[in-house]
Amino acid sequence: MKLRFNFLATLTGRLTVIYTILTGLLALLMVLFIYVILIESLESQYDEIMELYANDIENIYQTKSLEILRETLQDSEQDDPDSSEGFIRFITRDKRVIAASNLATWPNLTIEDYPFQQLANRKSFVEIVDYEHRKNPIRMLYWKIEDDLIMQLGLQYEDASYVIGQFTVTVGIVVLIAVLLSAFIGYFMANRAMSGVKQVTSTASSISSGKLNMRVQVENQPEEIEQLARSFNMMIDRIESLIGELKDISNSVAHDLRSPLTRIRGNAEVVLRGDSGVEDYRTMAQRVVEDCEKLESMINTMLEIASLDSGVIVLKKEQLDIKALLLAAKEIFSEVAEDNQQLLTFSLPEQPVFMKGDRSTLQRAIANLLDNALKFTPESGTIAINLAQIGKQIELEIKDTGPGIARENYKKVFDPFFREDSSRTKPGNGLGLSYVKTIVEKHQGQITASCPKEGGTLFSILFKQP
Repeated sequence: MKLRFNFLATLTGRLTVIYTILTGLLALLMVLFIYVILIESLESQYDEIMELYANDIENIYQTKSLEILRETLQDSEQDDPDSSEGFIRFITRDKRVIAASNLATWPNLTIEDYPFQQLANRKSFVEIVDYEHRKNPIRMLYWKIEDDLIMQLGLQYEDASYVIGQFTVTVGIVVLIAVLLSAFIGYFMANRAMSGVKQVTSTASSISSGKLNMRVQVENQPEEIEQLARSFNMMIDRIESLIGELKDISNSVAHDLRSPLTRIRGNAEVVLRGDSGVEDYRTMAQRVVEDCEKLESMINTMLEIASLDSGVIVLKKEQLDIKALLLAAKEIFSEVAEDNQQLLTFSLPEQPVFMKGDRSTLQRAIANLLDNALKFTPESGTIAINLAQIGKQIELEIKDTGPGIARENYKKVFDPFFREDSSRTKPGNGLGLSYVKTIVEKHQGQITASCPKEGGTLFSILFKQP
């Protein structure tokens, strides 16, 4: 199947078309505006010429006599024998023409009553009349001489029509050139504006083929494209990081699953190959159950972390007292610490410390941290829990006197399945701290691991309340 390139289907093509249409509309509006101004200017000039001429003729009539006026009109005909451009005539209310220029080229001129009515309260008015013996319309001026006498002056509109026609042709050519030029400029601008998007597309294609090290160049790009490129690069960095974490988790999962499965298979093979009795089968079954419980616990924790990260599990947050949760944990873990000959201390404020959170997950997170501290603290060691509220911030610290964490592993300690070499002999699957970090972040908090000067490990949790 052939792929057909559809220019209008591309954003560049659509932007070009939109830019061309808008430019064309703007040019058309400008032309219409100029056209209206030109028409009004030409009409004003024609009206001004006719009014000046009418005023001169009226002066002749008022200062001299009707005979002199007739002679003047005849003299004007001798100076300009071609009377086809215009005419003058004096009309009385009873529709008599008492003086006129040569009307030989103006046959069938009618005399109406309405000019007298229109001039009742004004000196003059102008109208455009279609005259059957002329191609172009006639501009007609009616000028009041006396109440019963008006002057009618007609002027052919030929010059104005010619100017308007030439203007229309010229402007049409100019608009066409402007539209073509705007299409070219619009394509150039749209193509340049989309260059950053095309670069993102090209990089995305390279990444989809497996080149995860590719990144979009963000220099010399518009601010919006630069933000898009930076966000895209951050997304790819995150994806690359997640893929790396996934590989590490896969290796860890494979290792942690392989060990109990190997033990289960080994126990089964030993029993099957030997001359085993009921007690041997009973022992094998007990070991298989223990390994299955470890596998079930690990898988459930993995699924819960994944569900919390993806939003499948929504925490049921309520107003609770974090101090009360720590006191409940104290009752449970104090006996364990006493059996291990460890000292478990709690430094809590006198007043309740309220925060909005999910009770069950916070209880489990606190239990994981305390269990982890007790596990790695030797006999006669100390585990100190400090809780403080400063303004809208809640600070929780759990410090132990165990062997501590290597400095290079402070950040890795919260990764799923991460365990230091020295801790692999201890029970666990490396998911406890990862679960704690997920719960803390779901409560808009931060957790960090550090090494105090006196040794051991310090876990600091900071909750910021709205």
